[in-house]
Amino acid sequence: MAAVGSGTGPQTVRFTALQDTVNHVAAEGDSDGVTDVPLTTLDLTLARASSGVPILIKVDVEGYETEVMAGAEKTLAAPELLAVIMELNGSGARYGFDEKALHQRMLGYGFRPFTYDGLTRTLAPLDRKNEAQGNTLYLRGIEIVEKRIANSRRFNVQGTLI
Repeated sequence: MAAVGSGTGPQTVRFTALQDTVNHVAAEGDSDGVTDVPLTTLDLTLARASSGVPILIKVDVEGYETEVMAGAEKTLAAPELLAVIMELNGSGARYGFDEKALHQRMLGYGFRPFTYDGLTRTLAPLDRKNEAQGNTLYLRGIEIVEKRIANSRRFNVQGTLI
């Protein structure tokens, strides 16, 4: 087990352990049930993986997204990475992070925000992070993404072919 972050700080981070699906890197005031977790970067983790850079990553780390992306510069620059789904719901404020700055960082890597309708298999561009829900879908190489969507296998979900 390891946490991913920028790699510029300590080699471990304190992590909450008693909050089920909302465990997170301990912030100021988090003291009950915390544990030390080794820290690495996403770049180092993926460099060690035999599969290399994926085409999609999902980042949902309860507000620590800014630190995770700070340790993912090579990953974000890799042309193989076409999509990042990132939860941006204001939780970054617990660490003093500005989600607008993180959004700008994603734009700087050539990603653009979109929504996706799974029933119609359509993408719609956004002019900012997804305010309607916590997850923002950042895409680049949109032609490749749209082709993958169009050519993907359809399947049946509760009587609806999608």
